[in-house]
Amino acid sequence: MTDFLPPGGAVLDDDEVDARWAHAWRPEQVAERLSGVRTPWCVAAGWALDLFRGGPSRPHGDLEIAVPAAAFREIRDRFPELACDAVGSGQVWADAGAEVLAATHQTWFRDPASGRYLFDVFREPHEGGTWICRRDESLRLSYDTVVERTADGIPYLAPELVLLFKAKAVRPKDQRDFDGVLPLLGPERRDRLGGLLERVHPRHPWLAAIGDRATPVTGDPSPTCEWAQPTALEVRAVGRATTEDGRVSEEGSVTGESSATGGPSVAGASRVSGDSRVKGASSATGGSRVAGASGVTADAGEVALSKQDLREVTGFAAACAEAVLEVFEADRPGDTRPREALAAAWAFAGGGERGKLLRDTAWAALKAAKSADTPAASEAARAAMAAAGAAYLHPLAKATQVKHILGSGAHAARAAELAAGDDPGRADELVGQAVRRATPAVVDVLERFPTAPAGGGRVGELTRVLDAALRSRPSAGEPA
Repeated sequence: MTDFLPPGGAVLDDDEVDARWAHAWRPEQVAERLSGVRTPWCVAAGWALDLFRGGPSRPHGDLEIAVPAAAFREIRDRFPELACDAVGSGQVWADAGAEVLAATHQTWFRDPASGRYLFDVFREPHEGGTWICRRDESLRLSYDTVVERTADGIPYLAPELVLLFKAKAVRPKDQRDFDGVLPLLGPERRDRLGGLLERVHPRHPWLAAIGDRATPVTGDPSPTCEWAQPTALEVRAVGRATTEDGRVSEEGSVTGESSATGGPSVAGASRVSGDSRVKGASSATGGSRVAGASGVTADAGEVALSKQDLREVTGFAAACAEAVLEVFEADRPGDTRPREALAAAWAFAGGGERGKLLRDTAWAALKAAKSADTPAASEAARAAMAAAGAAYLHPLAKATQVKHILGSGAHAARAAELAAGDDPGRADELVGQAVRRATPAVVDVLERFPTAPAGGGRVGELTRVLDAALRSRPSAGEPA
């Protein structure tokens, strides 16, 4: 791949891209066509994590595989009926020739008759049998190390490396993937992930969640930089996610119950088959279902949430972010991305539907945060991003979900603090405003979840301060 992009690339409308990817293949379809190839290919990105988990955790908008760049022709020859479009910097080159392929690393395979995109191929740097990380070329590992396989033989990229790539620009789905996969990683895998992040993305917020056990991964230009073999706790097979005692109580985990087909039932968010509720311990009354103030009944281990609950939380988050929007706009006049994210959040809070606009504007606000010239402006944009993302609060009884409720307020407080010369008194003022702003309905939703998690730097600290203040606030009718 070169730094020069040749002319002729087209910019596709987001809606068109979504429509053309609506019929993407699944991993087993590509694996069947690539059976017998000699090159070490593997499923990458979100699908790779689900192959590691042992089952689908969320819908996937596409299917990505990774191959050594020099071996792309062998992969290409297995799909003679398909066209190849190169992709780079937001542009698409239809039927890409050698010049465009040399300048890019991503290729969308297209059905010429329908125009549908079926799967995406990353042409990765390598030296012979040694994989080279695109993010840090001094990180080199043998393909035998980075490629794992399901019980059915489908190759997938090791989850530590998938999360390393997702860490560069964390979108809401990347955060969900991290939150869901981290509990399934044994100690050795956590160490490796932490070491990779320390090396490629120092001070990344995920490091706090991983813990202090991680040690940096050192460079090794030879293919002998091997990782330890997975332990029994980390064995994953298609349709199963097992531990030594046959039970893991997180997304993609085996509950020990039998499914209708006689196998272990996989419990997790957004499962495609079976009961889509998170399974947990029975309630104190002996049942396994709980009801929240919203009147929505849920299984234990799952938080009851109605659409009105989500609207209340999103409106609260939008109001928090709006208080510091001017901090961003003073730094980046003319950049409307955070304002558009807030508009989308307010629209949902006011009765609109939760859809693509919220996701797109949240992602755009995050990009705006990364382009800001000052830390204060960046935090203000992140507050807007969190406001749009608040609509996607998940009904999982996990501390990490509190960030969906209070993240906007915490980022807003940090933005104000930084804009005032890192004055903690200013952060306290914004936290106080958020406490007064929160309606009883918002506090009620918050109290259905565990308290805010540890870690997350200063924003995490402000989240916990806000969380504690809201939980200790007198309820309506109680003496102050």
